[in-house]
Amino acid sequence: MKKLKRLFALILLCVCFVCVSPSLTSCGNVSESAPPKVDETVEGSQGLSYVLSKDKSYYVVTGMGTCTDEALVIPAEYKGLPVKEIRYDAFTGKAITSLVVSDGVEKIGEGAFKACRKLLWANIGDSVEQIDQNAFQDCNYLLCVKLPKSLKTMGKMVFFYTYRLVEIYNESSFNIYSGNDDSGARSYCLTEHKSLTEPSGLDIAENGYVTFTKGADKYFVGYLGEETTLNLPEGITRIKNYAFYNNVNLVSVGLPSSVTRIETRAFSKCNNLETLTIPAAVTYFGSNAITDSLRLESVVFENAQGWFYANSRTATEGTDVAESVLSDSASALEFLRTNGTMHFFRN
Repeated sequence: MKKLKRLFALILLCVCFVCVSPSLTSCGNVSESAPPKVDETVEGSQGLSYVLSKDKSYYVVTGMGTCTDEALVIPAEYKGLPVKEIRYDAFTGKAITSLVVSDGVEKIGEGAFKACRKLLWANIGDSVEQIDQNAFQDCNYLLCVKLPKSLKTMGKMVFFYTYRLVEIYNESSFNIYSGNDDSGARSYCLTEHKSLTEPSGLDIAENGYVTFTKGADKYFVGYLGEETTLNLPEGITRIKNYAFYNNVNLVSVGLPSSVTRIETRAFSKCNNLETLTIPAAVTYFGSNAITDSLRLESVVFENAQGWFYANSRTATEGTDVAESVLSDSASALEFLRTNGTMHFFRN
């Protein structure tokens, strides 16, 4: 529980850094304290390892060194010289939960934070001009990122497989939803803010439930705890893609009657999940939603009428599914597994 509370506090800091009005209002579940401002006053994490640049005018961060911080702050200065780069693979796979890159740093190297699977948010300083490819790849619990105005170059697959990235505060010239963006962010991100004054839609309950509100929809994004049995609260309308992906602790989950959509791979690789009930209001069940959930024994459809499937997530018609197939929990499971790559819809 202590570990969960630390994670909870850190993600609330993320919400705080994007809520810049003096009263810190209209930002949902907000902590009283904000994270360090990204400027020259940030001292940074102690014990990191560095190398001098070839011209000996600045330092490059190369790794954790003796540092044990979970809340990582890359400093602006080291031994009287500026810190300008984070080297490639510098923090790959490290157990950091938050990241602040101070003003002064100009480059984040290839794979610098790749596979930091406990990383929840990243506040990238306003001097960063270059983020190389794969920098945040496989950061499976990265929820919120701030991209600076100064950003000029962003490599391919920077956010590849960041399944739970829902919010980017993007002050740069990049548009993550454009066809020219190869960062991977648009595959998962629900909202791209263009100003820090726009309020966050993220909310982390003390029990570890992560939700995101956008318009009339409330998404269930993920779970930060380790309980095996969960009962999600009413009001959630969508189970986001990859919401429970690879959650090996989950044995049972109760979905509220308010859920209308279960997105792609929502329960994929939940290898201890035993049964799943699809609420009556659900009208969409995404492709591969239960793929590789090997111990799943049954899928119960509370409403088995009017379903069809197609190979497109935007289809309006397709192949009808007989009510008798989905009325029986065992045959429903077998049918979903056999046609797992399809998208299922209910009229």
